[in-house]
Amino acid sequence: MGIVASGGAATVCFGAESCLCCPQYVNSTFRVLTPAPTVSPVPSAKATLTPSIGPTSSIKPTQLSELGVTTETELRSAISSDTTIRLHADIAITSQLYFSGVSGLVVDGQSFKIDGQTFVRCLYFIGSSTEVTLTNLIVERGYVLGNGGGAFIYQAKVTMTSCSVIANSASNQGGGIFVKRGAIVILNWCLFSNNMGSLNQDNGCNGGGGIGLETSTLLMTDCVLFNNTAVSKGSSGGGLLAINALFVKLIRCVIEGNSAMFNGGGVFATESSILQMSSCSIYKNSAHNGGGVFLQSSSSGIFEVCSIANNMASSGGGLSVSGASTEVTIERCSVQNNLALGSNGYA
Repeated sequence: MGIVASGGAATVCFGAESCLCCPQYVNSTFRVLTPAPTVSPVPSAKATLTPSIGPTSSIKPTQLSELGVTTETELRSAISSDTTIRLHADIAITSQLYFSGVSGLVVDGQSFKIDGQTFVRCLYFIGSSTEVTLTNLIVERGYVLGNGGGAFIYQAKVTMTSCSVIANSASNQGGGIFVKRGAIVILNWCLFSNNMGSLNQDNGCNGGGGIGLETSTLLMTDCVLFNNTAVSKGSSGGGLLAINALFVKLIRCVIEGNSAMFNGGGVFATESSILQMSSCSIYKNSAHNGGGVFLQSSSSGIFEVCSIANNMASSGGGLSVSGASTEVTIERCSVQNNLALGSNGYA
């Protein structure tokens, strides 16, 4: 199956009785759900890697004024008002763009980019009264000595549609974006690619190459996490890192080619995080433990109609579960062709 469960209190529920014969599950409790159907392999994410992976979103004119911007100065001035901002050119920034106390602001990138030039974070959203929508925007080459190279979202609500977050990096958590302290982030048809987290922090709770999340809510639909990395030797969550996440739900997402030096090449969930994945493909990710997914420390995971395939790790090639009270339910999923180079969790 490519799954390993460790820790006597861990509970893993599978969707096929054939799982029960595997000797590595001797210390875990199982509950048989519905039989697993044949799941066709999900096409590689590489075929979808374009700046906008979903339908182009066109913001229709409203009663709010609309501002067209072509320079950093114009963009900074426009951010302070509740309006619709449209980019008419790529904009290279010299310091992070700061969003605070604005509600109803829309930034339509029109497939142009905000470029951090590899030395500044691109976007910073702060405050429970801040509510911003980003559409058709490319967030690229942000860097921060801390969390959230492309964007840091603190307590705010941010919706991103048909956006690309590419080649951003952070020394700690969330190379692409970092979400913290009750923030709500909604992602539709977004691409996170070639982002790096935990550049110089050897800590298992650092990482999150694509996305880092702490005590917040994340909803992702029809998104791709591709080729993101948790770089340092103790870091986790190449694609997605969730720490005490209030709720994380992924629907029809592709998590491919991500890597972590420690736990969870595709996804790492810890400290009572709540994770749900439906109709997702977790494919060709790698880590030391849990090549596809790693859950621990009283976290819970529900996987429905997912494909977990061709992932690789020393232990738990496809999925690894560890720690007291960690619960995983796997229903109508295909778990195949995963590789564990050590003694546990062969495909």
